[in-house]
Amino acid sequence: MIETVVLSTGYDITFPIVEGGELIKVDKNRVELYKYMYPLDQPHNTFAVIGLIQPLGSIMPVAEMQARVFFSALSGESALPCASEMRRDVLDKRERMRKHFVDSHRHTLQVDYIPFMDELATIIGCRPRFLPLLFQDTALAIATTFGPCAPYIYRINGPHKWEGARDAILNLPERVKCGALPSYQMQPRKEETGEK
Repeated sequence: MIETVVLSTGYDITFPIVEGGELIKVDKNRVELYKYMYPLDQPHNTFAVIGLIQPLGSIMPVAEMQARVFFSALSGESALPCASEMRRDVLDKRERMRKHFVDSHRHTLQVDYIPFMDELATIIGCRPRFLPLLFQDTALAIATTFGPCAPYIYRINGPHKWEGARDAILNLPERVKCGALPSYQMQPRKEETGEK
């Protein structure tokens, strides 16, 4: 059962209402959160911060994937690593950030969209697997590997997959054209018309 949901915004990262600011350590806007979600060294991972991240890409799919990880772990569908592995992940991310960005108040939560989404998807078992997909559905394998990284590629397999994901991925270029060119009319695919 979810007891509390808190929505927050701001430029300085603080958590004064969460156990008096003691649960989540913050130093110069740097947080100690596994996958930018879980406080370290907790006996039970029943608390998570969702969306406290600056992806180089859209934040909404990342927040959704974080929520999927949280509920998957909370329900026992997937397991999180031990505390020492979580801490190592936090330190590795901090080191990568130090190498990629100027040390500033601003660049403390940056992640590359695709690698981070893949990390989260791996935890819950919904990361697209190219080779099996290549033998099952070549067009889909090519679209997910070489096409735009749409969030529904993480709904192809694994828990809570979506039957409409394949069509959404394969039709994505057509939908982009419809939005970009008002006079463009989307053409039904051959499978939809019954043509061979």
